[in-house]
Amino acid sequence: MDKMLADATENFTTGFMCSESVLEVLNRHYELGIGEEAIALSTGFPYGFGDGGNVCGAVAGATMVVSVSR
Repeated sequence: MDKMLADATENFTTGFMCSESVLEVLNRHYELGIGEEAIALSTGFPYGFGDGGNVCGAVAGATMVVSVSR
């Protein structure tokens, strides 16, 4: 868990959005096979769905992972 947190933080501080950071890290650590296209699709979900102030982008990214891993 600490490694995933560190990796997500590194992603976020080097240019990934929150939704991208979470999705990429969980994909990599759990070997989910999510393609780059899907990670790119998550770009519109940060800051409350496109800066709308709604759902946190990290939660949106994690929800995407749950949907894929079912």
